[in-house]
Amino acid sequence: MEVIINNEREFSDYLVKDYNSDLDYKVYTKISVGNNNDKIIFNYKISFPLSAFFFRNISKKYITLNDAFNFEFKKCSFNEEVKISEIEANITFDNCDFNDNLVLHSFKGIQTYVDCTFIEGKQINAEDSVFDGKMRFRTCHFKGNVNFRNTTFSNLADFWRCVFYNKTIFYKTDFMNIVVLSAVTFKEDVLFTYSLIDKLLLLRGAKVEKGFDLSLAIITGKLGLFDFILNDYETIITKTEKDYETAVSETAFIPLKNKRETFRILKSNLESQMNLAESLKFKAIEKDALLEELKLENGFSNFFERANLFLNRVSNNHGTSYISAFVFIIVVGWFFFYCSLLTTDKYIFNWHISQWEFSEGFKLFIEFLNPIHKFDYIENTTLSSAWFYVFDFLGKTFVGYGIYQFIQAFRKYK
Repeated sequence: MEVIINNEREFSDYLVKDYNSDLDYKVYTKISVGNNNDKIIFNYKISFPLSAFFFRNISKKYITLNDAFNFEFKKCSFNEEVKISEIEANITFDNCDFNDNLVLHSFKGIQTYVDCTFIEGKQINAEDSVFDGKMRFRTCHFKGNVNFRNTTFSNLADFWRCVFYNKTIFYKTDFMNIVVLSAVTFKEDVLFTYSLIDKLLLLRGAKVEKGFDLSLAIITGKLGLFDFILNDYETIITKTEKDYETAVSETAFIPLKNKRETFRILKSNLESQMNLAESLKFKAIEKDALLEELKLENGFSNFFERANLFLNRVSNNHGTSYISAFVFIIVVGWFFFYCSLLTTDKYIFNWHISQWEFSEGFKLFIEFLNPIHKFDYIENTTLSSAWFYVFDFLGKTFVGYGIYQFIQAFRKYK
């Protein structure tokens, strides 16, 4: 059954009818609106605290509210703006739809939103607000935008299992207490630009499908990163300071250097917690981001740094993959081994596979993979070409490097 409420008088009349059909005098500590059977639809702009008229209209009909009363809305739909400001009462919204803006200003009570949906094209606007009470969003869907610019959460900020569908910037947001983002899903980029994390940012089981930026956050507290799901993501290149500031403060695009710094922060926090297993992925992406940055610099000055990072990437993925190291040894070793064979008078290149000497070649290749093998490991061969020594030396060098990287990858959990 649907109940449509068009103004404040109809709202108070509905409560009187629902609460006190026998007109007995009662004192209530909580206003409960809606139930599992009825869906209440509000077709007018509702503001908290409610007006004096609302309470006078109720009191005339034998209902009195205790000074410490609370609100509970269940299975309600708000088709116009809802505004909550300067209220000490606790307010709970359970399984409600917000089809217009939700405006939040400073309050001292506890606000709880459970299984609520915030419609696309509208927003939650809490800009410049100070929340002294707890703010709880649980299993909510933020299909519209969220605006927590210059917002202060003095108490708990809980977004457990919520889904953010749009780009999100926590801009100069002060989290003075615990902020819970456990099991949250961010479908677009999320940035903590100049935000303060004073105690704990809990990201247990959180999933970021696009980008994540902690590089500009002021982290004086701790990060809870267990089972945090974040992969490599696309970034932008900003050429001017204005472009950079616009990206991180307004358009929610993440610059390349911010990505590298974010993964460094995540890696360092996990390492400080002795969680080396989860830190390895962030370490590898941090190095890849650094390589991308170096490629953007002009000149030859950083060539060896880029070469070093590239070789670390392809040889063992920055110390994380012994399989990559094994493939590197085989591929690079075979290349230099084959080149050295072609410089001798015993072997020539031939397109016909049937004429290849697999048995003899495999035996020589295994011997070649020994970095300390002698130059005369090929029997009955005259080594007259200097190129043989060049390729053999390079082969020893790169195979030895690959073996070292192979061992390092096996020690990644040290």
